[in-house]
Amino acid sequence: MKSKRIKWIAACWILPVLFFWAGCSPLTRGNIQMDLKNYESAMAHYRRAIESDPTDWRAHQQLGIAYLKTDRPQQAAEAFTRALQVNPSDPVSTFHLAEAYLQMGQRRNAIDTLEQYRNPYNPEVEQEIRRQVTLMQFSEAIQEARRALAEERRLKPSDIRQGTVAVFNFKDTSADQSLRPLQKALATLIMSDLSKVSALQVLERLQVHFLLAEMQLGQTGIVEEANAPRMGRLLGAESLVVGALARGSLKVQAGVASTSRQSIIGSVAAQSPVEEFYKLEKEIVYQLLKVLKVPYTPQEEKLFSQYHTKELQAVVYFGQGLEAFDAGQWSEAAQFFRKAQEADPDFELARLYRGACPGVDAPGIAALGQMTAANSLTALSAAVAGAAAEGSASAATGDGPGDSGPAPAGAGGVSVNW
Repeated sequence: MKSKRIKWIAACWILPVLFFWAGCSPLTRGNIQMDLKNYESAMAHYRRAIESDPTDWRAHQQLGIAYLKTDRPQQAAEAFTRALQVNPSDPVSTFHLAEAYLQMGQRRNAIDTLEQYRNPYNPEVEQEIRRQVTLMQFSEAIQEARRALAEERRLKPSDIRQGTVAVFNFKDTSADQSLRPLQKALATLIMSDLSKVSALQVLERLQVHFLLAEMQLGQTGIVEEANAPRMGRLLGAESLVVGALARGSLKVQAGVASTSRQSIIGSVAAQSPVEEFYKLEKEIVYQLLKVLKVPYTPQEEKLFSQYHTKELQAVVYFGQGLEAFDAGQWSEAAQFFRKAQEADPDFELARLYRGACPGVDAPGIAALGQMTAANSLTALSAAVAGAAAEGSASAATGDGPGDSGPAPAGAGGVSVNW
């Protein structure tokens, strides 16, 4: 009697489970197995889901996660790539694809992937990822510069990529160095505009900066025209923009050097009252495109012809922020970018750089030069986990971890007094 009762009770429990399991889709079955950490079984169900519907991006996504759980980053990357082909806005696949790249030691691919990460449901995580990307960009730029110098003798003319341009910081030639904040600021505004033209590939600012730093060509990262061909070979850039700033209102002169021709192929010059720097910057951009003989569409012109800001003080603070940023002085940089935003709330580049500033406890330049892909993965995972757990605190204050309180002593900024 007791045996029959046990069988009856077992049937009451097991039969519903069997009916439930029979009615589950392969994706649901895979998820159940994932929860139980039966990864091989989970992958088998996800593959069946994909065979049934190759556009099931969630099945591709979950298959990729299962591959990561079993230390197969190459297969994981392939699965996440397929998921993103169907659903490009999937933040989970975007993040884990970068994780797979980092596991394979492909930090450049990871950076490119993470820059596309968007998560409107958890902006704190998105913001922390942006800060971690900054650290990876610094590390990669430093190590790329070292590799280029170490392999300089093996560089070939074919390594120079046509359509690439590097913009160097403008040299302040004023006697009192009062134009110093514009050296990096003006170059960065121009780079931003040129990058909106699809026919051009503008080299990353940090790539140029750290190559110059490794060559010990000065803290401001300025190169003379005579060094341009060598710089072009090391950067793999065909065209280089090298210029100077002078007083007398505001004067800009620049030469465009060709790496392959080893000569100056054109020059640009403009002058304006310093308060109208924004007009001067656009004039330089148009002249550069003419010298480079680069076509652009009306849509592209509409983008690069828009003024970044008309507030001179905002640009001054922005330039000071770039100086601190490049030195790894994260808190000071964040304060300058905040001041730039306060001077002009619509200054988009200041907003972007402020959001990209790592926290005060982030590693400095020396440590970043030694960071490996494995280090990047560990730091990224820890930072994102922390942001997911404590993100509400940042949302409540409106400040990032690198931006707290007033500017430190000695970092109050330079007032415009020209």
